[in-house]
Amino acid sequence: MLSEIIYSSYVAFSPYGSTQAARESVTVRNHLKSGREELIRQAIAHLKKNNLETFDDVFGEDVIFVPAPRSSLLLPDSVWPSMMLSKVLLSEGLGKDICPCLKRTAAVPRSSTAKQKGRPRTTTIQHYDSMEVERDLIDPDQIVVVDDIVTKGAMLVGSVSRVQEAFPNSNVKSFCLLRTFSFDNNKEINRLIDPIVSSVVFYPSSGKVWRND
Repeated sequence: MLSEIIYSSYVAFSPYGSTQAARESVTVRNHLKSGREELIRQAIAHLKKNNLETFDDVFGEDVIFVPAPRSSLLLPDSVWPSMMLSKVLLSEGLGKDICPCLKRTAAVPRSSTAKQKGRPRTTTIQHYDSMEVERDLIDPDQIVVVDDIVTKGAMLVGSVSRVQEAFPNSNVKSFCLLRTFSFDNNKEINRLIDPIVSSVVFYPSSGKVWRND
């Protein structure tokens, strides 16, 4: 398991905030989760036009996008938000290709609903153990694991670790359209567009993760 991964994000998301930006972020999340592409295309087009320099080390003509799997096992015709996002990124010329090689072998509980249901979040190790990579290409120079939303980052660390393990000679980073602000002392946001390139740290002794933003 990697002790630190690079992650990037573009939109702040506050499910419990009261500001206008928070309400708008919920709309973006709903569109993303339901597979409605138009608003997502607008967000990525905005990124490309106004903030592409922030992501110079993330996107590029040699990047292969690897969509992160859903928490549940993927069924035919089900919405796969990270695949939709990967396709939008590719259509905007921000990468070279998509490789859906990261698979969920066992369903895990959704971390985003853990608090409401009174259960512990899925751990980084549980995410890692429930995924595998079906390797079908030579190590590309650059890989970006794409997910729709990052909460604490356990899923990202597990995903990136699996992909890096399968492609040891590749530079593996991650991109999430939204990053969550939902904790009691950090749930309000004042702007929707909030580009960042940072990291998530994994602490093996405790199994916890920390988002450096």
